[in-house]
Amino acid sequence: MKLTEKQKNCPYCHNAETFSGEFGWIATIRQVDSILIAMSPANEPCILNINYCPMCGRDLRGDN
Repeated sequence: MKLTEKQKNCPYCHNAETFSGEFGWIATIRQVDSILIAMSPANEPCILNINYCPMCGRDLRGDN
């Protein structure tokens, strides 16, 4: 699959830049094992296995 410019330069899935979600959640993506790590406003952690970057849509399961 050919990556778009947005996917090639996404700071969230390539550089683990932190981003904010709805309702005050703060999250980062760990590309090594395709995990999204989020912290709730009440400082409760949430760890999710993900297949695609929620910011650019890049498939994280391959070696792109």
